[in-house]
Amino acid sequence: MTEGMAMFEHDLILIKKGEPIRDEDDNLTYEEIKRKILCSESSVSRADFYSAAQTGLEVNKVVQVNPIEYDDETRAEYRGKTYDVIRTYGPIDVNGFEMLEIYLGSRLGYG
Repeated sequence: MTEGMAMFEHDLILIKKGEPIRDEDDNLTYEEIKRKILCSESSVSRADFYSAAQTGLEVNKVVQVNPIEYDDETRAEYRGKTYDVIRTYGPIDVNGFEMLEIYLGSRLGYG
């Protein structure tokens, strides 16, 4: 294991919409395809928090992953909670390693 790999200390489950299926009531739903990868957590900047809020989104977490492991998933489970993927940024250089930042959050509900 390389020294930089120690940065990945948390599990992240990426969730992608799979093939359409019919439930027992003949309603169309989609299976979820889940994959577990490793990530590191970074802090949400104040600017990112307020910028997202202006567009009706809430950023709760920012995680960094190896860019080749992300495949346009739209949801993720992190530390026992499910989030929407709000946006991605990168790849960026973090201590000599390429990382992709994934912004996790939810849509704000207005009354």
